[in-house]
Amino acid sequence: MPEKQWCILDPDVTDLHCLAGSVDYACSLSDCTAALGYGSCNGLSLQGNASYAFIMYCQVNNQKDWDCDFSGLAILTDHDS
Repeated sequence: MPEKQWCILDPDVTDLHCLAGSVDYACSLSDCTAALGYGSCNGLSLQGNASYAFIMYCQVNNQKDWDCDFSGLAILTDHDS
């Protein structure tokens, strides 16, 4: 069975100028409803919202490694945090 992985916002990234566009892109091709408005994940931090969007996008795309980049903003991790 393949190891579980999550695509998250890289905690070491400092240049976030592409973040809004990357999150918009990820959410336009996946379901980010739970993180928006009054969803069950409402109230996440900036990092949490970005990671949620990245995870959802990767799930829609069968979690291919190359789908977790987002202009260098994302990394794969095996830690569910």
